[in-house]
Amino acid sequence: MRILSWGYLAAAYAFIFLPVVVLVVFSFQDGRLPVPPFRGVTLDWYAKVLGDDDLMAALVNSFLVAVLSSAVAVVLGFLA
Repeated sequence: MRILSWGYLAAAYAFIFLPVVVLVVFSFQDGRLPVPPFRGVTLDWYAKVLGDDDLMAALVNSFLVAVLSSAVAVVLGFLA
């Protein structure tokens, strides 16, 4: 019974994390579309994303919101 529960847990984690792993792997693919077969490795997509000023501004804003909301949550949690 214990093996069955561990198998169920592994299947649940695979169901949740496998799509994320596939997206990360195919984000390095050298091609227009992220489809099999894997053609090779490139960082062109990341260079384009990091070179876009609007996306970088959005990234900085998201980081600031995350830091500030985390700080507020910590302070409120501490005071509670």
